[in-house]
This record gives sequence, structure tokens and C-alpha cells, in this order.
Amino acid sequence: MKKFYQKNKWLILALCTFITIPGILFLIIGNLKQRTDWLSFWGSYLGSIITIAFAYINTQVSSKEQSENLKLQLEQSKQNDLDNAIKLDRMKRLFSLIDYSDIVNQEFKSAKIQAVINTKRTSYAKLEFDKIKKIVTDLDFFVQKANNIFYITDFENNIDLKDINKDLLNFKVNDLLLIEFIESKIPKKTTEKLDVKNRQHLKKISQHINKLNSDYDILDKEIRKVYKQETLINKD
Repeated sequence: MKKFYQKNKWLILALCTFITIPGILFLIIGNLKQRTDWLSFWGSYLGSIITIAFAYINTQVSSKEQSENLKLQLEQSKQNDLDNAIKLDRMKRLFSLIDYSDIVNQEFKSAKIQAVINTKRTSYAKLEFDKIKKIVTDLDFFVQKANNIFYITDFENNIDLKDINKDLLNFKVNDLLLIEFIESKIPKKTTEKLDVKNRQHLKKISQHINKLNSDYDILDKEIRKVYKQETLINKD
């Protein structure tokens, strides 16, 4: 009740004033003979007051509704802006990931470790080892970027990165150490050839590189698929 009075005190005071003044006038100058005229006056007078009161209340209600609608529209607009910003950030991240994926893809294609096994030449081995180290470094960075996108960013269809994470970790822990060991045993003269034991090591490394390449191909296809889906969603 107190809140109602605080919000509408001017209206209440106005109504009391409009009703009180004619009543005082009637008490001062009115008489029974003029009762009919006074009743007519009161009828039109009160009717006007009621009309004004309803008009005021209707204006207040309409104003409140418009204010609430405007507030909802602003909130919806802010939410839409936030959603669009999130979608745009997703697209940028995915595009950056695909762009980097092209680099990794070229590095895999350039690796010819099987040629080292076939030719047995130490000069080829040193060159391919450098390529493999570069592949592992860039693939590791690529996978970390993918982890950040699909595990942190809220995509509807997340990509499973368990296999490539596991195989990459195993390669870094085991195969890179093996490569360092082979490099330490490679003869200084480039005309010499790799021994049988080191060629066997290279075969294992080659198998693991091929497994990483297979994991990468699957991941690359899934990323491009998600990018295409996101593009279609944003167009809609």
C-alpha cells in the first residue's frame, strides 16, 4: 500500500483536490433548490475526473510496457552481438587451424624416410631427421591449437583428439630419443651407409610417422567438416 501511494501520490492528491473543492463550494453556496443542477454538475465533473484518471493510468501502463519491451530488445540485441562475436571467433580459429594444417600436410608429403631405408645413405638420414623433428614440432603445435578450440570453445560436435594426442606423445617420448641415438651413431663420412640395426630402427620410426600421418589426415578432415558446418550455420 505504501509503495502504491509513493508511486501514485500526485494522482491521489489531484483526485482529492478535484473532489474536495466542488464539495466546499456546494457547502458554501449550494441549496436544496439547486440540488438537480448540482447533481448534474457532479455527474459531468466526476465523469471527467474518471476519464482523466483512466487516461493517466493507461498512459502509465503503456509507458511501463514500452520501457520493458525496449529493455528486452536491448538485452536481446546484446545477446545477439555476443553470439555473433563468439561465432566469428570460432570461424577465425578454425580458419587459422586449417591454414596451419596445410603447412603440416606439406611437411608430411616432403618426408621421405623410406628412401633413407632403401638407399641406406647417411646424408639422406640426417636430412630426413631434420624434417621429422620439424613435423613433430609443427604437428604438436597444430594439435594444441585443435585442443584449445574443441575442448575450450563450445562446439556442438567436438572432435575426438585422443588418438593423435596419444600417438604424438609416444613419438615424442620414444622415437625422438631413438632418432637422437641414431644420429649419434651415424658415421661422420656421408659416403658411408647406415648399419642394419639402425635401418631397423628407422623402419619403426617410419611406421610411427605413418601412424601420425594417418591420425593427422583424420583430424584434418574432421576440422574441415566442422568449418563447413559452421559456415552453413552462420549463413542461415
